[in-house]
Amino acid sequence: MTPGKLSKLLPLSITTYGILFILLGLVLCGGFGWLTVSELHALQAETQQKNLRLAQAELDETVSRVFEASATLAKQ
Repeated sequence: MTPGKLSKLLPLSITTYGILFILLGLVLCGGFGWLTVSELHALQAETQQKNLRLAQAELDETVSRVFEASATLAKQ
């Protein structure tokens, strides 16, 4: 391939293509990183909600056992 044909095929310099390639990589990595972080925040919020529900269920169970024990003691 002659230099004239190569310059028609690649109108920009190799350095410019390298810089564009690196910038494209940075944009893609940043975008995927942002998606990952937002997914992690969503998972964290979901986990906190599940933990709160579990804690509430345990607290309800403990309170009902205390009331049952109190009622048993009151009968005695």
